[in-house]
Amino acid sequence: MFDGLYSNFSNKPQRHSQWLNQKLTLAALLNEENEKPNDSSLYQGLVNDLKVILGAKTAFDAIELIQEVESNLNKLHNRFEDDTYPRLDDFHKDLSQIFLQKYWEMKSNPAKGSSQEQWLLQAILIAIEEEIYIWQEKIKEE
Repeated sequence: MFDGLYSNFSNKPQRHSQWLNQKLTLAALLNEENEKPNDSSLYQGLVNDLKVILGAKTAFDAIELIQEVESNLNKLHNRFEDDTYPRLDDFHKDLSQIFLQKYWEMKSNPAKGSSQEQWLLQAILIAIEEEIYIWQEKIKEE
């Protein structure tokens, strides 16, 4: 009957662009061939890597992921010798304050069933959320 566009539309193979389904990460930026990433893609890769940490189930897992992010940032810094690349120094300063606050809360108001592992993970996740907010604001500024 009608051999127009709509009748053949469902017969076409679906093609999905691979890059639409992938999130930009620091590791992906490292894998690119000697191409220096712009600030926006660098910040977005950092934010995406930090968001992965929010899914950590234990403090140990979160710490390992933080170390991986720092390692990738250092590799990017060393490869392109750019001092303007992000560092997690402020994150660590904020984290130490959050550790002190959470520890004080745990000791002054002990909750039944709350373990040191839980408050440690909570402190890390709070600091990660704050760091994500900071970098998302920098992305908006660009």
